[in-house]
Amino acid sequence: MKTKISLSLTALLLITVAAGTLSASAQASTPALLKFAQQELKKKVKETNGNNIPRGARGAVASYSIKLPWCVSFVSVGLSRAGYSSHLEPRSMPSQTGQQVIGYTGTLISWGKKQKRLTKVARPGYIAVYREYVTVVEKVNRRGAVVSEIGGNLNDAVTRRGAGAATPLFFIRV
Repeated sequence: MKTKISLSLTALLLITVAAGTLSASAQASTPALLKFAQQELKKKVKETNGNNIPRGARGAVASYSIKLPWCVSFVSVGLSRAGYSSHLEPRSMPSQTGQQVIGYTGTLISWGKKQKRLTKVARPGYIAVYREYVTVVEKVNRRGAVVSEIGGNLNDAVTRRGAGAATPLFFIRV
């Protein structure tokens, strides 16, 4: 009897994960890009005076600060820390702290195309691409729609937001 129940629960878990219904926190391990985004969220990184220089709660300049809109450089630093350095070629620039980053959505999309990572399916840890903005998918619902995401430079801060603000054009698998 225990074996049947155990197998049934395992099968249900596998089907659920395959369908993309679990949040990253409910899965065995959180994708590295999402871990980065969640850690930065805890640091309460934000701009002061709308100057495109994000700083942590203690005042340190964030490694993705480029004195330009920084949603892409936020994701770029997360990708680098997750072990993806190929996204930096050929158009990277140094951040204010010396970290190599990309600063433009088009560069990130080109990398995703070249690496064959573009998809219409959302998963925790994937990059959501909007017209001129990118975020990190945090949770998806049973239908595969984004429930929450974390982005740099949302209201001049690293911010978590719920679904409904806009519909992503597509996602980049990470």
